[in-house]
Amino acid sequence: MSRKEASRVFSPYFVKYHSRLYREKGYLKCILNFVGWWSELLDVEGKDILDVGCGFGVYSLFFSFFGAKHVYGADHNQEKHDLFMKILSMMEPPIKNVSLSLQDGHKLRFSDGRFPIIFIKDVISHVRELDQFLDEVSRILKPGGRILITDENNALDIFGRKARRQIWLSAEERGVKKEDLRAIDQPKTFYEMRREDISGYLAERDLSSLPGVKKIVPGYRGDKKDHEIVLDRLARLTQGLYGDQLIEGTDQILETGELRIEPVFLYRHPRSGDFSEREFNPFWVARELGKHNIQAKVIRPFYSTQKPILNTIGRMIRVTHPLSIIVQPNFYILGTKKLS
Repeated sequence: MSRKEASRVFSPYFVKYHSRLYREKGYLKCILNFVGWWSELLDVEGKDILDVGCGFGVYSLFFSFFGAKHVYGADHNQEKHDLFMKILSMMEPPIKNVSLSLQDGHKLRFSDGRFPIIFIKDVISHVRELDQFLDEVSRILKPGGRILITDENNALDIFGRKARRQIWLSAEERGVKKEDLRAIDQPKTFYEMRREDISGYLAERDLSSLPGVKKIVPGYRGDKKDHEIVLDRLARLTQGLYGDQLIEGTDQILETGELRIEPVFLYRHPRSGDFSEREFNPFWVARELGKHNIQAKVIRPFYSTQKPILNTIGRMIRVTHPLSIIVQPNFYILGTKKLS
């Protein structure tokens, strides 16, 4: 299927997300090499596996090819869920050992100890509440079961920092590029969404009577221009807050002129609370897993590219693990749930 046809049958966002499949010959083989490595690490042969944040389901499908008994995909994005279902419906012969569900990783609808294997790729850098998410993952992981977490937002990667910060700033100040928009996205910046929500909240209130207003806008006169300035200041001062936090923070500033809530991260969606490529120290993540009854460690990376020289460099980098963590965006954490 051509790129143009895939955009029509699925969506432009799907094609953008998997653009390397269309522009790089042999990239599919590289993906299969990675899934083969993950399958070996997790020992998926004949076992059920949960793919948390499965997205369009590409890796879920490939795990089924590597001997998994049944692959369960879970994702909270309706568009990705629907497209995954469409892909499954088009498979010939039909794939019967892959299924998916639309659900939030913070509250998974599975019984305790349900899965012997859990796979999580490029998810933790977006989840709203990491502690709650890891609680759920640990709860449904079978004692002695294995978990693999991999993410492309390695805080120790010295080469990727600039690019990540550009993504943060873009989401906050410049907005999502048109070609990167999902069906659920709005072409608005985080700042614009906060300002819009604060404006709606304050629509019927008399700001001149609130003590914090003159602290954030000295000389406030109550005219339309000053009202717009107040909205601007509130939207900027509440950066990093979302949902009820945003409203609570707004009230704090209007009453005292100061924000007392400490944002967990400055670049997060004001409405969903999702993070914009939040970065993590992988060794810290491994320690956090320990607090959730999962013994984990950062493991050597794996490389599979279409260029032999890059594969050779990759093998050299593997030898220098863990020092090599400072020159690679990806990290891999392999864990086992404790038996008691």
